[in-house]
Amino acid sequence: MEHIGRPLRAARGRLGPSLVAFAALAVSAAARLPAEDALAATACLDVSVSSLGPAVESAEVIVIGTVVDVSPRARVAIRPEAYLEGPAEAADIVLPWPNPLPQCPLADFSAGERVLVFLDQGPRGLEWPGAEDAFVLRDGTAATKGPRPAELPEAALVGQVRELTGQYAVPSAGDGAGIDPVATVLPVAAAVLGLFAIGLVLMRIWHRIDPS
Repeated sequence: MEHIGRPLRAARGRLGPSLVAFAALAVSAAARLPAEDALAATACLDVSVSSLGPAVESAEVIVIGTVVDVSPRARVAIRPEAYLEGPAEAADIVLPWPNPLPQCPLADFSAGERVLVFLDQGPRGLEWPGAEDAFVLRDGTAATKGPRPAELPEAALVGQVRELTGQYAVPSAGDGAGIDPVATVLPVAAAVLGLFAIGLVLMRIWHRIDPS
């Protein structure tokens, strides 16, 4: 009996640390799940064309624009054409590649595409949208490229969003482009001073002709 008891006690001794390590891993994994779910929830708006209300309420900016620059896994720049939600700024919207990556599939952009995107606000500014949050506008249609592709007339999508936001704002061409003092103000000022000087000379000549 003593010989049998020794192997059993040795097995228990080896099994103890393994069980402790396994339990620690399980607790760690359980703690990470809520955080990962929260990250995915904040990064993925999950636009549904049949019910746009929740997506419109969650979006910080909804914009129609043209993709003018794409750096894979780095950044994308969109030149705005019209804002359906958010301040109508003329400057390009630059979206950084997310880090860490969310759990949802991300939108795929190509330079030159005209798009309508639902954008959320993150720690680094507006976030790269999910595949369900970006519509490619082409030939009068709006279509997503995600795992659940959707397609509908562009006018219908824009009209539905406008009904919910009450906004269709076109950024001013002069927004953010101030007057260049060197190229514009100085030449105009010089021309005005020149005309003033010519006027004074003409007045002196006329005064000599007709002193009264």
